[in-house]
Amino acid sequence: MNDKMNETLNAPEAKAEETAGMAAGKTADGSENLLDVRDLTVEFHTDSGIVQAINGLTFSLTTTALAIMGLINCPPGFYKSGEIIYKGKDLMKISESEYLKIRGREISMIFQDPMTALNPVMPVIDQISEVIKNHKHISAKEAREEAIEMLKVVRIPPERADEYPHQFSGGMRQRIVIAIALACNPNLLIADEPTTALDVTIQAQVLEMMRELKDNFNTSMIMITHDFGVVAETCDKVAIVYAGEVLEAGTKRDIFKNPCHPYTVGLFGAIPNLNEDTEFLYQIEGLMPDPMDLPKGCPFAPRCSCAKDICHVEKPCVSRLPGEDHVVKCHKYTGSDENAEIVNEEWRDE
Repeated sequence: MNDKMNETLNAPEAKAEETAGMAAGKTADGSENLLDVRDLTVEFHTDSGIVQAINGLTFSLTTTALAIMGLINCPPGFYKSGEIIYKGKDLMKISESEYLKIRGREISMIFQDPMTALNPVMPVIDQISEVIKNHKHISAKEAREEAIEMLKVVRIPPERADEYPHQFSGGMRQRIVIAIALACNPNLLIADEPTTALDVTIQAQVLEMMRELKDNFNTSMIMITHDFGVVAETCDKVAIVYAGEVLEAGTKRDIFKNPCHPYTVGLFGAIPNLNEDTEFLYQIEGLMPDPMDLPKGCPFAPRCSCAKDICHVEKPCVSRLPGEDHVVKCHKYTGSDENAEIVNEEWRDE
């Protein structure tokens, strides 16, 4: 994240992410947090069983983003417990009509696949102006004029405004989705793998544009991504998420310079080192656990080379490490004499 709310919040400072990214934020009135997600638990009830998608976390994967946006379909999805506090208000307790006033206006989302996020039978200008018209309650002509300006902001020529999504390249479609998300100047922007389907050149351009827009619009951001390069480019704070739980979190410097959880170490080990000639990259053995049958103890224990007997039967506490807000959830650091500076905290979801 960026320091304001960018993965894993990004108001000029805030983000959160799937395997890395997040940020704490400040509101216009100077209060600390624009958004607090507390012990959120989301389940999907299917014919095959209960899928435990989010397990008492602060931030999670895409499902967390959808939960913040109020886009979990019930059924099969259910908000089992927790709080999503936005500007002091719990979004899980407001009505759908209240949510409609927030979604798109104050909290927006850039979806992973722009081709499925855009309506294929509507010109792009209509899709941008629709958001503006609905939330600002202005005329269709005024909404179109503002939509044209948004296209200019994301570097789409105005003369292409009446074209359809399939007539644009992947990078341009992603910029159109960003234009829709930023059309009403939201306080919080959730970006779900916004550059996954783009080549590296276009990816760099989109990330640079998002950084500029974030600063210009003073928007916080949650960045959800698997790409540590994207995290390094855009995030201030990082949360490493596995099986619906945050296993390690801290500033970008803490995570990149001093990764502590075996899962985090494994992720960095799988990144090529330009200064070393390595024939094979490190790989984490095993597979992700079944979300309908999660391990009793640490969710990473079945794949962890450091796992002890306790790791398989008991969830570890959150241990605070030296550094700025650096925490890890691993038995390796619980009550360790060699880590005297660590302060153990009770894990809130137990």
